Amino acid sequence: MVFPVLAPDPAKSKDVNYLTYPIYLGGNRGRGQVYPDGTKSNNTVYNAPTAGTVTAVNTTDKGVDVIITSAAGDKVTTAIPAGPDILVAEGQA
Repeated sequence: MVFPVLAPDPAKSKDVNYLTYPIYLGGNRGRGQVYPDGTKSNNTVYNAPTAGTVTAVNTTDKGVDVIITSAAGDKVTTAIPAGPDILVAEGQA
């Protein structure tokens, strides 16, 4: 990366003092990326939002819906976009 820096010429003015400032650069190559709209990329691990048993794995036109039933009987649906491999099956705890 190139940063244009405007600095005075010390040959023209001897009253010039220079300070050093750190510049930090970062980059993301797509591993674990979160898109600006909040959705995760295909390289992201999806974790269960609650402990329980997987009661259904439904394929939709946008991906997969995994339905988890907690010990209290609450059903939580997690939408996973198309792309990632689904490693769970119905009945798994």
